[in-house]
Amino acid sequence: MMGLIDHAAASGRENDSEKIYAEVKKVIDGDSLQVRKGNETIELRLWGIDAPEFDQPGAAESEQALLTQIDKAQLTLEVKDIDKYGRLVVIAHKEHTNINEEMVKTGHAWVHIYYCSVHPCDQWYIYQKQARQRGIGFWQYKDPIPPWIWKTSDKKKSSLGKK
Repeated sequence: MMGLIDHAAASGRENDSEKIYAEVKKVIDGDSLQVRKGNETIELRLWGIDAPEFDQPGAAESEQALLTQIDKAQLTLEVKDIDKYGRLVVIAHKEHTNINEEMVKTGHAWVHIYYCSVHPCDQWYIYQKQARQRGIGFWQYKDPIPPWIWKTSDKKKSSLGKK
């Protein structure tokens, strides 16, 4: 039997999105999770967003925010891509709520400047600006650093936990 990742790779084209219905098994961090579809466990990455790294201010809150939104939920997953680690990259929906978007709205994820350049990213940037203006989520910290910069930054040790 062909696995979900193999099926997505075989049938997906860049502009097409396959929909998968699955149950949340585990939240890994603020932008990664595992789901169960039948007997198969699949690791996912949320498309278009990037949550704080494990050693970054706001990481625990981001993970908790994702857990709160999707714990034990049935999700509709819109498959966008497969990443270099073999994970499905998806937009996740719980009923009528776009989970990726909610993570940005609540200040628990950045819009990823390298991987989110098409619709709905334009709207997500507006939500990100609003979260920043309201000082919610990781925007409460002094000068939050996007994860794609944090990974290569020497500032990461000096900014841990500063508000």
